[in-house]
Amino acid sequence: MALKADRTYMANGVKVNEFLLTKHNDNDIDMPGNRTGLVGITVHNTDKISVSGTTMSEQYTRATYNGNMGDVRVHFYVDETEAWQDLPLELAGWHAADGAGDGNMKTIAIECIMDGSGSASSKKAEENCAKLVAYLLDKYKLPNYAIYSHNHWYSKKYCPVYILPHWDSFKAKCIAYRTKAKAVLDSDGYKKGSSTIGSLAVKELLLVAKAKGLHDYGIDETNTIGDNTVRCINYFLRKWGYQENGVAGEKFIKRLKAEVVK
Repeated sequence: MALKADRTYMANGVKVNEFLLTKHNDNDIDMPGNRTGLVGITVHNTDKISVSGTTMSEQYTRATYNGNMGDVRVHFYVDETEAWQDLPLELAGWHAADGAGDGNMKTIAIECIMDGSGSASSKKAEENCAKLVAYLLDKYKLPNYAIYSHNHWYSKKYCPVYILPHWDSFKAKCIAYRTKAKAVLDSDGYKKGSSTIGSLAVKELLLVAKAKGLHDYGIDETNTIGDNTVRCINYFLRKWGYQENGVAGEKFIKRLKAEVVK
């Protein structure tokens, strides 16, 4: 018999059915403890299964509930129709094969149910997964680069097997869903590769902000705005609710100066 969700909510357009195994542990399955931090979202693939009268994400959740998924514990299963949330988001997971490493202990895990056929249903499942990733990045104000593959934590596991061949475009899709509704603070300004007097002034301002305790990001020790400085710029854009386009223009500088002199 299909499970009945305790509640249903929308995550960036994806229907999520919440059935927390910590509340429904009639079969006394082992459960992970609390996360020790949060560095990002880990994406996995698991294969499609035959179901009748239910969805694949519900079936995988039910299999976990019944003790039929071994020691695998993930936060979400998502298919082309919906997602099921199995774990409270403050819990760690058992999914990354890195023991007490950051994959298990500091990421939220999503299993995307699909195959490699390129079918419409598999494409929709991947789309729903990207929307769910974007929702979680926004919920926890995580940076755009905080999207990890299972393979990142355990190199012997080629997973998510169906998404890894186009991993960069998948991440770009996640970021696009995240930023679609967000305004741009500055379209023009200092960005990656800038090496003018003005860009040096931006870096000096960011260092002053760091000394004031406003962030803890590293700033590139060169005359050019590099990846570290861009991450810092995007941190403030994210904090202020703007699209993370890596541009520090006139409005960015004005707002950061206002925070520094508070």
